[in-house]
Amino acid sequence: FVEGILHSVDQYERAVQRARNVTKSQTGFLHVAYSSFLCPELLAIVSDLHFERPDDPVLRTTSLHTSWIIRGVLEGKYQAGVGYLPIHYTELETRELLDEDLMLCIPPRHRLFRHDSISPQDLDREPLIGISEHALPDVHKEITAYFEVLGIDLNVIAQPFSFYEAIHMAAGGRGIAMVSSGWSHMTKNGVAFRPLADRLLTMKSGIFVRRDNRSGVVNDFQNLLWTRTEKLRKERQKMTLNSRHGPV
Repeated sequence: FVEGILHSVDQYERAVQRARNVTKSQTGFLHVAYSSFLCPELLAIVSDLHFERPDDPVLRTTSLHTSWIIRGVLEGKYQAGVGYLPIHYTELETRELLDEDLMLCIPPRHRLFRHDSISPQDLDREPLIGISEHALPDVHKEITAYFEVLGIDLNVIAQPFSFYEAIHMAAGGRGIAMVSSGWSHMTKNGVAFRPLADRLLTMKSGIFVRRDNRSGVVNDFQNLLWTRTEKLRKERQKMTLNSRHGPV
């Protein structure tokens, strides 16, 4: 009973906040929040995005972690969010932009450094720099559940907020870092990026909006971002297919 009441109160507070934010959508601006975890190429596209026509709204972007972006979109503070999926809110509609392999960033001189791919069993009790539970809670749950099913005991020694920080820690010899394949182009102190052998874990990024906020401007933004990411999406798909049918 209490849980139902709290949910109702939360819904009411969101409705009030949405009403307060209605004026923002009528001032010539489109407010969008995005996750700083996104791969560098996607970050560059989002940060440079703008409408072409003079009478279109001006994009105002904010970088936040996922839970704050979700709440902001639910409350109407942001008209759209860009981040990692999945997102388990029925009020939100999502559109996938990229699907990247989960990669392991391995420090030099590590026993797994020269392996072409890493089996999940290789990571049993291995010091790991994991996906942040606070920054990407649903991704963290998916990864944790995956290894639990395999009976593998993950030894997560750190959960940095950004992938850049995770790679830096791996380069310093702290452990093996988990990152999306979009970050695997980075070269830092000779680290190696390797996929999991079964390639079942991926990291999906996309756009999400409230289902009851599908205005023409919001649709235009989604279509614009979809168009601007088309080349990157094809490159990622080609990279994934090549790596899954040949040597890394």
